[in-house]
Amino acid sequence: MQLAEILVNEKQLGNKLNRSINEARREDFGLLLSMLSQDVLDQAVFSLPHDDIEDNTLTEDKLRKQFGVAPARDFSTAESDIALFNEVSNSFLKDGLSSAKLFMAVHPLPLALKDNPNKIDSDVINNCELSVRKKLVSGLSSLQETAILDETGLYEIIPKAQAALSMTA
Repeated sequence: MQLAEILVNEKQLGNKLNRSINEARREDFGLLLSMLSQDVLDQAVFSLPHDDIEDNTLTEDKLRKQFGVAPARDFSTAESDIALFNEVSNSFLKDGLSSAKLFMAVHPLPLALKDNPNKIDSDVINNCELSVRKKLVSGLSSLQETAILDETGLYEIIPKAQAALSMTA
C-alpha cells in the first residue's frame, strides 16, 4: 500500500471548504471534513514552519508546567510501574473496586508490556487512520534500517529451547 500523499489538514484543501459552504454543497463539505485527520496535532495551526516562530524558548516541559499538565507517560511498562500495580491491588483488596478504579484514574497504568512497534497486531494497524499508519510505517522503516540483525543468535537459542523442551517432557 502506497501512502505518499494523505489529506491531513485544512490547509491542504485550500479554499474548497469555503466554496462548498458558499455554494451550499453540504455533501462536499461533510466529505471534506471527514477526510481530515482527527488528530489535533495534525492541524495546520500546529504545523507552522519553525522560521515563523519568534520565541523558540518554549519547550514541552515549560508548557506542561505552565498549564499544569502531568509529565508525558510512556506506553510501555517501566520498573516504577510495579509499585503502581501493587497499589492498585492493595486498594482493591482494602476498599473495593471503586477505590481501585479511582486510583487507576489518578495514576494511569501503562497500555502495553513492551514498547515494541514490531509487536503491534495487524488488525490494530489496519483499524488506524491513514495518517497514523503512515507515521507507523515510516517509524518501522527507520527502525529496520538501524537494526543490525545477528543471524547467529538463532543458533544459540535453538539448543536452549531444545534443552528446555526435553526437561519438560
